[in-house]
Amino acid sequence: MTIPDQNHAPDTAASPRFQIPSRPPAEGLLRTLRTSEQWVSGFAWSPDGATLIAATGGAALSVFDAASGDLCGRWSASANPALGMQASPFMLYTHQALQPDQTAAVTHVDGTSRVQTVSAEQNPYLYRILDAFERRTGVPVLINTSFNLRGEPIVSSPSDALKTFFASGIDCLALEDCLVDKEMAGVACITPEKLRTVHPITECEAFKSLYWSGELPGMVPNLVFVNRDGSVAFESNEAGLKGDPLDPARSLAVVWGDSVVFGAGRGWAHLLDDLAPGWQFLNGGLEGDPFTNILRRAAAFNESHKVALNLLMLGWHPFVPPRERPARRHGRFRRNGAAPAILPHSGNENVRAELTRFLQRVPNTAVLTMPTPLNPCILDQDLSPYLVDGDYENGFRFLGKLPYHREGQHWAFEHIAERNAITREVCARLGVQLIDLAAALDTADLPDFRENFLDAVHIRPRAFPLVARTIHAEIKDLVA
Repeated sequence: MTIPDQNHAPDTAASPRFQIPSRPPAEGLLRTLRTSEQWVSGFAWSPDGATLIAATGGAALSVFDAASGDLCGRWSASANPALGMQASPFMLYTHQALQPDQTAAVTHVDGTSRVQTVSAEQNPYLYRILDAFERRTGVPVLINTSFNLRGEPIVSSPSDALKTFFASGIDCLALEDCLVDKEMAGVACITPEKLRTVHPITECEAFKSLYWSGELPGMVPNLVFVNRDGSVAFESNEAGLKGDPLDPARSLAVVWGDSVVFGAGRGWAHLLDDLAPGWQFLNGGLEGDPFTNILRRAAAFNESHKVALNLLMLGWHPFVPPRERPARRHGRFRRNGAAPAILPHSGNENVRAELTRFLQRVPNTAVLTMPTPLNPCILDQDLSPYLVDGDYENGFRFLGKLPYHREGQHWAFEHIAERNAITREVCARLGVQLIDLAAALDTADLPDFRENFLDAVHIRPRAFPLVARTIHAEIKDLVA
């Protein structure tokens, strides 16, 4: 948004988009935007440049006379002069509106407003807006109310703001340095439902919270994640899946899984689109997702959407390494005595029952085994010399962010092999199509077991086309 230069008085004959608080349309607009609030808020500018004052309450804002020590002036006066306030930055006190006819939309029924002061030092951006508005209209008051429609939460993202903007009677919307005017060319053609929120890719632990709340069957819808150079890394569509918007002209297939399916960038699921014309493959992977939640998400999505084909990989979560079992005596843990027993690694105890239940509930599913670069030929070797710092194409880690542990490679291989064995057994028993990706990407005969993998479970981006071709070869009759 461009703020007029403070040394230049704007043309008062121009048609301002701001609502002057005295005008009836402002009250109507507030009724559109209000939810359950009984008070509205507003901002005012001090002509002498002392401070800005804002009010809520029905809320007119006043000019603040710093010399007198009271909130007073042409627009409002302190309802309690004994307070002797020189500032009210937190909108905690009410003040009498001195010109309620000019500030009707922000004046409560008893003629008061709840005042907030804002100085140029506190908020120069808002100060300049109010300065320009006062010079254009002669009224140093702006209405400030919660930005939401009745029955909806307050906006928390640019896409929320735009959707509310298009669904309301607001004329213009300022987003940081951008101004959106409904009368601007092309704005009327914008479809609010297709708007997306843009986030930069980050390496912090909280990154996942940007696209998954834990309460949704998939990602947060309508997000775009960009790399440092501005290129798009990946997107979520309106259905909360990684990929393009839903295409009703094509049959829908969803690939479900954890980070192995989620993948770097857009992942590998969308590459199946080119191999199967007339089909749209979307990515239903989520990083760190345990198999129980993968099954829950897939079942919920199939209930709410028409899915022609599900491709399911159970992933490797949860993976619990062996740990000590405390010895017991008379029902209590012993602190001393014999060495505690070792519990075997776990995480696969309920796979058979949960997978069986899901496949009976969602029969239009083909199941993929979980690939790994680990193989029996290298399990007894120290693989630490093969760990290399680098990006997804050149580096090699152990297992996600876990530190290297020589016994850990045994545990990881046994865990994945056991889960794959259960998967093969369940599919054979139920007559469900199995895509043995683990066998297709087996590394025993490769000169370098790291060729297609960036760690013990995750596939390199350069191997994504190989994965897509392997899967398509197994399902080509289903997607013909």
